[in-house]
Amino acid sequence: MANQGVLTIFDSASVKKMAISHYDDYELLKFYNLSQLQFLSFINGRMVSLKGIEKLKELIELNLTFCAELNSLDELVELSQLRKLSIQGCVGINNIESVGRLSNLKVLSFSDCNNIGSINMLKSLFQLEELFFIGNTNILDGDLTVLEELRNKGKLKKIVFKNRKHYTHKREQLGYEF
Repeated sequence: MANQGVLTIFDSASVKKMAISHYDDYELLKFYNLSQLQFLSFINGRMVSLKGIEKLKELIELNLTFCAELNSLDELVELSQLRKLSIQGCVGINNIESVGRLSNLKVLSFSDCNNIGSINMLKSLFQLEELFFIGNTNILDGDLTVLEELRNKGKLKKIVFKNRKHYTHKREQLGYEF
């Protein structure tokens, strides 16, 4: 009985990877004990909040796919080890201000997330190497100046987005032909 005393997967501190489909709770409070978790994916989750995720201090990669009711990323600011954040089809998220505080982020992807107000808060992400805002993801203020700044001052090597009329820059102007 190697796992004696473990009642559920949420009680096992040694779990390093987890993928969950159709997560039914509105928050992530069950995750408090998963102190060694490094990779976490949700597909079709019903959560409204990421409350509880801030306890996952070892988390390196987070994937949120079709979590349509999720409306805030604020709890992510405590995840100083986070290197990759992928958000797909999470149409309730339009403010990504807290993402700008994830100073060790290397890869950031928004796919089919509808309207995001601005990406100006990304200006402090000098470790960012890859940035995607694809599908129907639209930056409402159209100001992509931060991408030029990150390319010149940081490590940003790959930017993928759909050219839109109201954007201040086109992919080609930033040196990306995709």
